[in-house]
Amino acid sequence: MYDVIAIGDDLASHLAAAIASSRGIRTALISETGAADACVAGDLLFQSNPLPLTGLGESQIFSSVLKSLGLSPKTNLLNPAYQIILPENRIDFFCGKEALVEELSREFPESATDIQSFYDTIAETSSKAGKWLLDHPFLQPRSLRDYPDLIKLIPSYLKSLSANLKFKKILAQNPALNKVMEAQRVLLSFQQKYQ
Repeated sequence: MYDVIAIGDDLASHLAAAIASSRGIRTALISETGAADACVAGDLLFQSNPLPLTGLGESQIFSSVLKSLGLSPKTNLLNPAYQIILPENRIDFFCGKEALVEELSREFPESATDIQSFYDTIAETSSKAGKWLLDHPFLQPRSLRDYPDLIKLIPSYLKSLSANLKFKKILAQNPALNKVMEAQRVLLSFQQKYQ
């Protein structure tokens, strides 16, 4: 019996298995090709050709980094790049809001309305704040004419705070959904750090 089963031939699967195994977690790595093209480091087995790559879907951060460097990977790209697997849940983290909300609603149908509402509110607030930042690149009002635009953001900000508090109550009642949202916060903070 294993505590963690990593599935796949890509680099992410091998790293997940290696990290779990190094922490003393009973880990199995299952791949389509078995041990072909593999090398051994200590008691860990790695693919020497770690393809297909993950995290390089068309709209994902690593793809945009490669494009900005003028590079184009010539391999199979997987999207979504991330998954979280809990004992009774498996969620794919899609980059687009609609696909992510659909996935979360599929896995947590009892909270589907709340999930949709939360993401809609956050998207609306982010859009308004993003527009304000584009119009005011110095992050603060530079003249009296800028203050009315800033004041218009306050209702959206309060609405997002309210939605966040309401969703925190829902998360407190659903430990699995709470774990998924914790994982999402970690993944988003990782992406923002490297954008």
